[in-house]
This record gives sequence, structure tokens and C-alpha cells, in this order.
Amino acid sequence: MNARIQNTAKKIYNLLQANSSLILVCTLTAIIHLLYQGYQFGDWNHSIQIPILKSYLHPELYPNDRMIETRSHFLTLYFMFLAVFERIFGHLEFIFFVAYLITEILFFIAIYHFAYALFKDRNIAIIAIILFFTQKPIVGGDLIHWNHHNHTHAVLPYILFALVLFIDGKKRRAYGLLGLAANIHIQSVAYVFPMLALVSFVDFLKNFFDRKSKTLTEKGEITGWRNDILALLKDYSFFIIFGFPCLAWAFATSGGPFDAEWLAQLYERSKHHTFPFSWDRKELMNYLLFFTLGVLSWTIAKKDAEDKKPHWNFAWFTLVVLIFCGMAVIFSEFYPVKIVLRIQMFRSTKFLAIFITLYLCYIIRRFWDRDMLHRIIAIGIFLAALLPEYLKFSVLLILLLLIEYKNLHWGVMAFATGVLVLRIFAPHEALPDKFRFEEIAGFISPLFEDKLRAILLVLLIFWILMKKQSRRWLTYSSTAIASLVVVAYILPATYHRVVPPHANRGAWVDVQLWIRDNTPLDAMFITPPYLQSFRVFSERGTVAEWKDGTQQFFDTGYSFEWWERITALGKEDRAFYENLSRERLLELCKKYNASYIVFPAAKKLDLPYVYENKEFRVYKCG
Repeated sequence: MNARIQNTAKKIYNLLQANSSLILVCTLTAIIHLLYQGYQFGDWNHSIQIPILKSYLHPELYPNDRMIETRSHFLTLYFMFLAVFERIFGHLEFIFFVAYLITEILFFIAIYHFAYALFKDRNIAIIAIILFFTQKPIVGGDLIHWNHHNHTHAVLPYILFALVLFIDGKKRRAYGLLGLAANIHIQSVAYVFPMLALVSFVDFLKNFFDRKSKTLTEKGEITGWRNDILALLKDYSFFIIFGFPCLAWAFATSGGPFDAEWLAQLYERSKHHTFPFSWDRKELMNYLLFFTLGVLSWTIAKKDAEDKKPHWNFAWFTLVVLIFCGMAVIFSEFYPVKIVLRIQMFRSTKFLAIFITLYLCYIIRRFWDRDMLHRIIAIGIFLAALLPEYLKFSVLLILLLLIEYKNLHWGVMAFATGVLVLRIFAPHEALPDKFRFEEIAGFISPLFEDKLRAILLVLLIFWILMKKQSRRWLTYSSTAIASLVVVAYILPATYHRVVPPHANRGAWVDVQLWIRDNTPLDAMFITPPYLQSFRVFSERGTVAEWKDGTQQFFDTGYSFEWWERITALGKEDRAFYENLSRERLLELCKKYNASYIVFPAAKKLDLPYVYENKEFRVYKCG
């Protein structure tokens, strides 16, 4: 046993040593990105996730809060895992910050390995790290980079590592890691598992037909059949075994009945996730152009590659995403099906965006190695992939690729030409009358005009330059200096900037903190429904927030009750809530067993109040 432990520890040490440079680069990149994009705690999805996490730790919190009761439909073990750390170490905000930073570091490391596994070119892998510094076009309301830590954010690096293992031929490890990832966020994994499963099945069929074409004895043919089927089932079983906790939980959770009323509520609250006919046609056109760039880039990369199998795998991956999108259109807009609506299949385009960006990295590298004209085109593709504002120029880039590669497959050329024709007639963002550099300046300026970001950037450049020196002592000393600066100065300064003291977080957090310290644990509050995250710092229940409607995807029984409550409070209509009369508010207090009302201080109620700050008053019901 001791020998095995020592051997495992040695392997981990060797792995870290071999990737030490990559880890340092990705750590610096992740911190720069965090400071560039921003970081929040207690807002957006945290308004649901953190109260659920706290309810695991402290069951006495949030009694009779209907939103908290939906946690039985919240299919993740991740927040239970974080709850254990909070129980041991305390300071939940610090734990979330560390988890966020680790996730970002792992994401950039995974992107590097993903690009390298696909193209076997370290320059392409470095380009990929740079391009994934910014968001990419995705339909369905998902993101690659979040400004707060959640299970959707946490799972992405592990899914990418699973894809890397799959590309490298380590299928069972890939399925096992993907199964573990399902316990973090089963919805994201539900998009990727069919990709791997389809490729494995296609490989199985290929082996079968290859065997049929050879002269084999009947016994040998049957044995080969059995071995192939067993291998395929073993691959799938690794996913099922490692993902069993949340897979079983998902199959045991129905989420309640499906009817027209729930569908109407879902449409009004969450159409930006699920109902494509309500989306901006210009944004859809932008995504189609982005997708077309990806198709052309994939075709060129496949044509150039000696080993075409990895690229055919991505074609199958893309087919799965397109099937998901087709199902989402049919079974949301025409024949609504509950499971399709719950999975929110359009979010699978996040992985398609990742695949497309990787292939654009290849095109950038390929063009850069040619003459000056092609380098200019490479810069154009780079800017379009890096800065969303320049994506509107993708129509020109598509034309350039079609002109440059006249011998592409006719189907690909027909598809790209059809998209260009569609753009003529469909709503789209017009090309600007002149090229502006403000977007480039807007991207670069924050990196250099902020002291902390500038120090990080200079430190990264310094380390890269020293790394290229032939003297080993310069490499080691620069690595030590960079690591020391990061640990001793950069990380503490970053944390104090993005996680300010509670006193500096405004009146909404201030009123929550007073409520936490001065009201009973079982107190129920009526709060402004257009605001969110009341439960996070107050640790008290609230009748309803508009953000609570996220849970309507997973618990239709709760959805009806939430809809009744949020409608009574005015939904997102601030004026409606602020014009509620004293009598109506007391009626709602009685109906929902609320003891207090949080109301804007600018509007006075004829009720006794127990606390006020510059923006809010806390009234006692009755």
C-alpha cells in the first residue's frame, strides 16, 4: 500500500513538474481575466445556489421558504461538496473565490491541452488560450466565462479534459471523468455524453464492417462481435458507474406535471433560454456566420491533416449539437415536450462555439506562416474570434476563405454560399462604414491602465522572456520571482479588490446584514421582487423574487405557486410594487405568513418600521 501511495505521489509530482510552466502561465492569465471581466459573490444565480448551500449546512435556516424546498430537484452534489469546506474552514466567500480561480486556471490549461491534442502544435494551443480570454457567441443564454462561481462554471474544465482524453484514445478514462462531471452539472454533461457515445458507436460499426470485408472463420467473427460489443458496453458503463449518484437522482425526479399553464409561465419568464422564435434574428444570423467560419476552418484543417479521424470525430460532435438544436425548435415551438424544455438544448452550442474557436486557431496559425497578405487575413480572423464587436466582419472572412480555397468540397462551398445569400435577405447587423479601432483600444486599455492588471501582464511577459534564455538559473529564478509575486501580492490584492468589505456593498446588502443580526431565523419577508439575492446575506426567507423563476424548469409544482406570488408582487415591475397599498401589503403578509416588509425608503408606508438606510426601510407587518 505504501509503495502504491508513493508511486501515485511521484506520478502527480512528475505531472506537475512537466506542466509547471503551463500552470504558471494559465494562473497569470486566469487572474488577469478575473480582473478584466470582474467577479461577484451573492448575485445572479447565487441568489438560488448559496441559500441552498447554506440550507445544507444549517437546516434551521429558511424554514417554510418554498424556493429552498426545490433543492430536491437541484441535481448537483457540487454545493454539498462546497458546504463541507465551509463547515471545516468557514468563510464562504473566500471558498467561492478560490474555487472560481481554480476553475479558471483549469479551464485555460484544458483549452491548451485540447488544442494541442487536436493539432499537435503548441503555437495553436497558445493562440487558443488568448482567444478564449473573451466570450464566444452562444445561443440559449449560456456563457463560457461566468463572473461568479457556480456549478455550470465549475464543470466545464472537467468536460474539456474528458474530451482531451477521448481524442487521445483513452476512452474509458474519458467516460469515467465525464461521469464524475455529471455529479457537478448533469445538464452540461447531457450535451457531451451523446457526442462521445455516438463516436464510440460509429467506431464499433466501422470495426464490424471492416471485419465483414475480411476472410474470417465463423467462430472468429462471432468472437470479434462479442469483444466489440463488450468493449462498447464497458466504455458506457464507466460513465454510468462514476456518474451514478446524480444519474439516479435525475431519473428519480420527474419535476411535476406538464400543462399549458406551466408552458405559458415558462415562456414569459425564460423564453431567452428555450423559445428560439422569440430571439433576436440578428443575433441568430451572427451565430450562423460564426458557425460557417467554423465549417470552413474544419474543412481546411481536415484536408491538411494526415490523421483525419479526430476531425471526423468533431463532425459527429457537431451533428449531435445540430440534432439537439433541431429537437429544441420542434419540441419547444411546435410540439412542446417537457424533458426537452428542461434540458434547454440550445445551450449545447457552448461546446460548438469552443470547437469552432479551436479550428479558427488553426486557420490563424496556417495563414500566419504564409506571406504578408495572409498574415493580414490571419489578424482579421484573430480579431473576429477575440472581440465580439468584430464578428460582424465574418461575412468578409467567409468570402476570403471561399476565394482562397477554391477546391473545397462542393457541399461546403454550397452551404457557405447559401449562408451569404441568406444574410442578404435576413435581418443582420450592417457592416460599419469604416473600420474603427476603438474596440481594440477598449480591449487593450484596461489591461495597461489598471495597476494590478498591468503588473500581471508585465510579470507574464518578463517570465516568458526569461524562459527563453539558455541559462537555467534565469529560468528557475524568474519562475520563483513570478510565483512569489503572485502568492505574496497579486492574489491578496485581487481578493480584496473583487471581494470588498460588506460595508462597501451598498444599501441592499446593508439591509440584509441588519436583518440577519436582528430578526428571528424563521422570519419571512416580503421584498422587492425585481431585486435578487435577498436570502444570501440575510439568511432569511422571502415570499418570492423574479430570479426564483429559474426553478420552474425543474419543479412545475413550485412554478405555479411562485407564479401566483410573483404576480401578486408585480413581477419585474418596480412601479407596481412601490404602489402597493398598506392594506394590500398586509393582506399579502397574512396570506404568506410574512412578518416583515422591505420597501424603498422613498415611499413611506403607514406601518411601524424597525430599520432604515438611505434606500430601504424594514417594516413590521401589523
